Amino acid sequence: MPRPIRVIHFVAGLGRGGVESWLAEVAKRIDRDRFKFDIAVHLPEKPGDYTQDVLATGSLIHRLPPPSQPLAFAPALYRLLRGASGYDIVHTHVHLFNGVVITLARLAGVPVRLAHSRGVNPPPDNASWIARSVYPAAMRRLIDASATRRLAVSREAGAGLFGHRWQDAKDAVIVRSGIDTRRFAAVDCTPPPPDDRTLTIAHIARLDWQKNQAFVVQVMAEIARAKPQARLLLAGADLQGSWLEHRLRRDAPSGRIDIRPPLADTAPLFTREIDVLLLPSLHEGLPRVALEAQAAGVPVAMSNTITPETIIIDDLVKTMPLAAGIDVWRDAVIDLAYRHREGRLTSPASCVKIMQASEFSIDRNVESLERLYADLVGDITEQ
Repeated sequence: MPRPIRVIHFVAGLGRGGVESWLAEVAKRIDRDRFKFDIAVHLPEKPGDYTQDVLATGSLIHRLPPPSQPLAFAPALYRLLRGASGYDIVHTHVHLFNGVVITLARLAGVPVRLAHSRGVNPPPDNASWIARSVYPAAMRRLIDASATRRLAVSREAGAGLFGHRWQDAKDAVIVRSGIDTRRFAAVDCTPPPPDDRTLTIAHIARLDWQKNQAFVVQVMAEIARAKPQARLLLAGADLQGSWLEHRLRRDAPSGRIDIRPPLADTAPLFTREIDVLLLPSLHEGLPRVALEAQAAGVPVAMSNTITPETIIIDDLVKTMPLAAGIDVWRDAVIDLAYRHREGRLTSPASCVKIMQASEFSIDRNVESLERLYADLVGDITEQ
C-alpha cells in the first residue's frame, strides 16, 4: 500500500470552540489508512479541552512556543515542518496569522498549503492603525504568495480574509464546517409541555466583542419584563470573573440567569432545555452552534450580519438587523419560543434528516475533505 498522506493542522489551541470541535470530529472519522492527521497548537492545554479526544485517534499534537515570541515560534514551526514527519499538507485555521504559518510551510518545502478562513474577524474599532491596516495587508500578501489553495467555510468568511472577489480565483474552495447530526437523532427531541418549564433563551458562544453579549443582556432584560418566567442560559465560555458575569449578577433578578461551563456536547441542552438560540453577532463566518440548533429543531434569532448560508431550515431561523431595536428582537424571540413549544415549526425528526442530507453533515464534510486532500497531493506528484 502507498504511504498515507500526511496532514498537519494549525490552530491556536484545542479548547471548546467551533474549529476545535470540528477538528476533533474530523480526526475521529478520517480514513487513517489513507491519511496521517496531526495538529500543531501554541496555547497551553486546559482541563476539558479536546486534547485527549484527539490523542485517542492516534493523531499527534505538537506544542509550539506562542507567536508573541517570534524568535522561538518561527524556528520551532519550521523545524517541525521540515523534519522527519514529511508533511504533504499544511492546513491552517488562524485567520490573518495564516499568512505566517503558510509562509513558513512554503520555506520548509511543504507542497500543499491550505489557508482556511472561518470568520470575518475585522479588528475592533479601538484597535491601532497597525492592527487595522498594516498587519491585515501584510498577512494577505503572504497568503497570496504562499497558499496553494484558499479555503473558507462560507462566502462571507472567504471575503473577510481574502477579499470580496476571492471566489473568482481558481484556487478558491468552499470547505464547510460539518456537525455530527447523529448526536441529535440519538436523544429525545420532543419538548416538554409548555407548563412544565420556564421559557429558556440560550446564548452559546465564547466571550468576545464580536458575539455582542451586551446586546444579549439588553434583549433578555426586555424579555424578562414581558415574560417573568423567562431565563437566560449562557454556555460556551468561562464567565467567572468576567464583565459579563458581573453585569448579569448586578442587573438580572435572581433565578433568571443560568451560567454553564463550556460544553463537550450541546445536543442534550438543545433537545431538552432550550426554546430559542439568540445570536446577535456583529459578524460571523458560519456559526456551528446555529447549525446544531437547527439539527435539534430549535429556532434561532440571529442578526442579518451572519452569513445567510447558515440558514438550512427556513422556518427555524429569524434574521433581523441589530438596528431594528430591542423591542423588535424581544417580540421575535418570544414568538419563536412559543411557535417552537406549540409544534408549529419543522419537527425535530425532520430537522435531523434535513441536516444529515446537507453539506453540513460531518460525514459528508469528511468525505469531501478527503477528496480534496487526495486530489491536491495527486496534482503535486504528477507535476
